[in-house]
Amino acid sequence: MVEKTRFGRTCEDFVAELIAAKTGYEVSNLNDVRYNHPVTDLLARDPKHFGEYEVSVKGKKSASWPAVRGISEKNQYIIFVDIYKIESPNFYILNNQDWQEVLSSILPNRDGGAEIINGALEWNWVESGKNKKFRGSQLYTSDIEKYLNNWAVLPRA
Repeated sequence: MVEKTRFGRTCEDFVAELIAAKTGYEVSNLNDVRYNHPVTDLLARDPKHFGEYEVSVKGKKSASWPAVRGISEKNQYIIFVDIYKIESPNFYILNNQDWQEVLSSILPNRDGGAEIINGALEWNWVESGKNKKFRGSQLYTSDIEKYLNNWAVLPRA
């Protein structure tokens, strides 16, 4: 079995190649330059017009993506890579508006008390006099299936 970090990096590199081929943008993996990037993995740049956007890549090889924190900025996209029980990977591509719609649709089905804060479901509570917080939500293919191969949502050079 491939370790989690190597699997994630493989998904990121594969998605970077696909974005470059489909959009004409130059794509850098932010893990290569070690910037502090808690949300995004890739930076896509238009070599002609100098526009750019960020991409968060989430890979899974099980039934769900655990603790997805998502995206919150207009220039951010999230791409889910699914290889669970299939021969070729499936890609689900969402822009920020799509992601907000997914959050709104799954919120009623999650444990009570969650709010949508900065592009993620967040639970806040007090335990033993201390404030506690959890960000992220388990996500299933059925939650995002309408975004399968939605490459057209990405900007083109």
